[in-house]
Amino acid sequence: MIVLFFWANSLFAYATILNYPNPFVPPFESTKIYYLLEKNADTKIYIFNIANRLVKKISTSAGEEGGKIGANQVVWNGMSNFGEILPNGVYFCNVVSDGALIGRGKIAILK
Repeated sequence: MIVLFFWANSLFAYATILNYPNPFVPPFESTKIYYLLEKNADTKIYIFNIANRLVKKISTSAGEEGGKIGANQVVWNGMSNFGEILPNGVYFCNVVSDGALIGRGKIAILK
């Protein structure tokens, strides 16, 4: 698999967030969310359903995987904040670093 990353200035633009596999089949698979950071930063990934309801929040600390300078990879297992396997559908992913939106993406779940 070849993954291309593009730097985005979080003040003026955001990048498309990549994930693989997409679609994926929880609980048998997880998807990896890929993005770049220009500096070490506290980072949050918010995953919303089609009704724009927050179903999952993933937090990472500055300097750790998901919050370090350069390429980052965060694994999501398709579970909600309440530990439930989410149903089939399209989900929207927002990556926020130091309070600024740096990227958006779509994730599909199939069972």
